[in-house]
Amino acid sequence: MMSSALDGASLLVRFDDVGAVSPRLAQVWAVLERHGAPLNLEVVPGWMNEGAAVSLSERAKRSHVSVVVHQHGADHVNHGTDNRRFEFDDSRGVDTQFADIQRGRAWLEASLPDLFEPVFSPPWNRYGVSTLKALVRAEFSLFSSMVRPNAPTHPSLTCIPMTVDPVRWRPVPKHQPWIDTLGELVWALERDGYAGLELHHEVMTDEDIEELDRLLETLRVRGVRYPPMIAIADRARCK
Repeated sequence: MMSSALDGASLLVRFDDVGAVSPRLAQVWAVLERHGAPLNLEVVPGWMNEGAAVSLSERAKRSHVSVVVHQHGADHVNHGTDNRRFEFDDSRGVDTQFADIQRGRAWLEASLPDLFEPVFSPPWNRYGVSTLKALVRAEFSLFSSMVRPNAPTHPSLTCIPMTVDPVRWRPVPKHQPWIDTLGELVWALERDGYAGLELHHEVMTDEDIEELDRLLETLRVRGVRYPPMIAIADRARCK
């Protein structure tokens, strides 16, 4: 499965649903540091208080890899009325979404000024045309989401794609076999020279963390690089 085609390919690793430096986040953080991979932390503004922001900043200062904070929604609240969960969607309108996005951005800029990088990732990877208009109004030019067929676009926004979410969410959150995740990543890396891996650290077990460590080592020795998100915005885009 592995080949020289992986040499120089880029794997982006994204941490979703960050609200504090929890013990589980600290464990996964250490794994990425061990492989020299930067941390792209998708922080939910409504989940983080000032104390948690200070703890995150202090931990980032001790890190020997790049650590950046992106905006993961506003409150990560489900506004859906059926099985389709979303925080941002056309049903909420541009003005309402803009108010939530701007509130979250202002909090991150004030509380994590040295770490905040203006990239927006919508919870559950769902958004609408109106969401993109609200993001432009809030002065975002970058957002990140899983690749979805016929997803809306905006000429003023660049989408940085994620390609693999290894969690199977129903009936209860559980990681698929990590060999399957490796196969999906290798397929994308060989095809595009790029892949994006979403991590949900709070649903990871000790075994999952060990498997992640082995996966990153397998890819690293094959020449895969681990770039920060913003560094690949010009060449890795949602199709």
